[in-house]
Amino acid sequence: SALRDRALLQPTELFADACLRPYYYLKGWRAARSASLALRSAAGLASVIRNMPVRMVAGELLVGEHGNTNDLINFRPFLGPQDVERLEASALTQQQKDNFAQWAREQPFAYQALAPVAEHPPELQLAQERGVVAVWGTDLNHSVRDYAKVLRLGFAGLRGEVEAALAALPLTDPDTACRRANLQAWLGICDAAMALGPRHAAEARRLASACDDPLQRAEWLAVAEVCDRVPTHPARTFREALQALWFAHMITVWEDGVNANSLGRLDQYLWPYLEDDLAEGRITWDQAAELLAALWVKLYQSYDVQQVTLGGCRPDGSDATNPLSYLALAVTEGLGFIRCLSARLHRDTPRAFVARCIDLVAQGGGIPFLFNDDTLIP
Repeated sequence: SALRDRALLQPTELFADACLRPYYYLKGWRAARSASLALRSAAGLASVIRNMPVRMVAGELLVGEHGNTNDLINFRPFLGPQDVERLEASALTQQQKDNFAQWAREQPFAYQALAPVAEHPPELQLAQERGVVAVWGTDLNHSVRDYAKVLRLGFAGLRGEVEAALAALPLTDPDTACRRANLQAWLGICDAAMALGPRHAAEARRLASACDDPLQRAEWLAVAEVCDRVPTHPARTFREALQALWFAHMITVWEDGVNANSLGRLDQYLWPYLEDDLAEGRITWDQAAELLAALWVKLYQSYDVQQVTLGGCRPDGSDATNPLSYLALAVTEGLGFIRCLSARLHRDTPRAFVARCIDLVAQGGGIPFLFNDDTLIP
């Protein structure tokens, strides 16, 4: 309840200093100034992953804060008056502020203006001027990352795949240099991601050692044990899978902000972990609901299009609805706040699942959004 209230209030402590993420990105970007674009981009993001502060709150079952400031910025030159004001108000040290200002004056992303795009034809320019069409682009993503692969392999397993791809690069392929740069960049991201778990485990153990409450101390130690495992190694339990998912989503937000980056079909890739835990007696339904509620609270933002999708069809056309689909609806209803949620329906969707979706919609929040697989898949 306290964590739910905290999420709804959106206190300033929930967010990182607005200049922190771009500061660490620019620091990594400049350190790799002689490298290719792929390696520089990876160095910038890896610097963010390695340096963003570790923050935890008592009572959390899932830990980690991305500190997104809701400003939707991606990494751009920080040169405008608003950026100067934001830097002056920042909690960065004076040396960091001076560094930041110097790096921004160097116009670190000026290369973006060099994109070889031809001028629009006169007819298209006229159509845009008259409001007939709108042609524009953005560097902000709307994406669905393969979080299921992170849970299945861990970043150590992903790193192994990248190493194998590097070893298999054909020297005679003209694209090899570009492909090698991308693969080496991914190695850097995997290495940075593998530091997330140990950093959080160390902080949890520090908090445990300073805690007088035996129950809270045990909770911190349980957090540390989970973070020892993920996101470096494959998740084995529902709790490990949720923590690995949240760590991976933190990386998404550090790269791209809270910007319509979906968690995908969460009931499909998380259900096997919960099913195993239930079968082995490691968890109860109430404990599973509490863990899922912890993720919902983590995801909550006043600007919230971090979409989760439930139900729908499997690739063979059969119904994909499972017990976690229902639990996700129940947890959403129980928390009583709106978070971005969709349900996929089709001719064989269980009537009980449709009814639960409608129950939730009828409460007035407008969720879940409903999509028709029978129409959309074709």
